[in-house]
Amino acid sequence: ISRKQLPSQRILREILDYNPITGALTWKPRLEKHFETQDKKRSVRYFQKRVGSSAYAIGTRGYLQVNIQIPTDHSFSDGSFSAHRIVWQLVHGETPDVIDHINGDTADNRLSNLRDGTGAINARNTVLHSTNNSGVSGVYQCKTTGAWSAQIHVDGKFKRLGRFATFNEAVAARKAAEKVLDYHPNHGRAA
Repeated sequence: ISRKQLPSQRILREILDYNPITGALTWKPRLEKHFETQDKKRSVRYFQKRVGSSAYAIGTRGYLQVNIQIPTDHSFSDGSFSAHRIVWQLVHGETPDVIDHINGDTADNRLSNLRDGTGAINARNTVLHSTNNSGVSGVYQCKTTGAWSAQIHVDGKFKRLGRFATFNEAVAARKAAEKVLDYHPNHGRAA
C-alpha cells in the first residue's frame, strides 16, 4: 500500500497532544521554526487560535483525518493523514502496514482500541457486508433448493462449511469456524 510519509514522532510530539484514554488529538502551540519567514505573523495568529482544539476532520469511511502542514520540514509530505496512524506513530515511533480498530469503530482512536495487525487479522474484524441477506456473515440460502450454506474466508480463499437444513445449523457452523480461526467477536456486526 502506497502511503505518504508520516511526520516523525518528534515532529508530531511538537505539534500534537494525545490522550490515550479518550483518543483525542489536539493542537499544541506551534514553534517558531514551524513557520516560513514570509507572512509569519498571520500564520502564528492562525495556529494560536487552534491551540487546544481538536486536530481531527472526518475523512472517508468514518476514519478521522489530521491535516498537517509544516513548511520548514521536508522530511514528509504535507497533507491529510489518518488519525489512527498518527496516534501509532506518536506512541510507538513507527507505523505498521495495518492498524486494526478492535471494536470496529474507525473514529475510536484510544490506544486500547488500536492494534498492530495484518490484512488477515483486519478482515476477521469487519462489518456485515452490504449485500448479505441472512444477517450473518458467510451464511446464505440457496435460491433453488432453499437449503442453508455456510462458508468462511481462510488464507485468501473461501472454504465451504457445508449445507444445512436450517438457518440455525448454518449459523452454528459458521460461528464455530470463526472461533477456531480466531475471528473477533465483533466480526459481522451491522454497519
